[in-house]
Amino acid sequence: MLAWGLGVALLPRPTGGARAVLAAALAVRALLLLGAGGLSDDLYRYLWEGRAVLLGGNPYAVPPADPSWAALAPGDPVRALVNHPGFTAVYPPLVQWFFAGLGALWYDPRAVRAAMGLADALTAWTLARVLAGRGRRLDGAWLYALLPLGAVESASSGHLDALAVLCLVLAIHAWDRGR
Repeated sequence: MLAWGLGVALLPRPTGGARAVLAAALAVRALLLLGAGGLSDDLYRYLWEGRAVLLGGNPYAVPPADPSWAALAPGDPVRALVNHPGFTAVYPPLVQWFFAGLGALWYDPRAVRAAMGLADALTAWTLARVLAGRGRRLDGAWLYALLPLGAVESASSGHLDALAVLCLVLAIHAWDRGR
């Protein structure tokens, strides 16, 4: 991080609007999607709980390790990788529905990483739009777009925090526009 901070301080200020910020953010996160994965195994739980919802089960009542799931999802490769399989769900219902929808489209850990990376890149884009709408320079959006921590946590580890931050920045943008 120190090297990144020094590099940011020494580099000339980037130019371009919100689209350029989005392109840079997408490029950084796309590079991370090429790798094997990140620092956490939370994405397996996200995927499994979404699948449990799709199967008509209740991940708040029945933990992944419960034998009853074996009949509904025999040989599920994701269920075998869920962390703390003896515990029931802790993530809120909207998250469960989001991952149920994502899992219905593509039931794979790469789907979670791609979705969270996209959400994080859209945060940078929306932040650029907020700053531009307020007549400010886009430096903060550029920093966010190129920040390694956010990119690694979203596109490499698949953490759902990227969705929460995107919703927050979208709410600020809507507020600024009087919506």
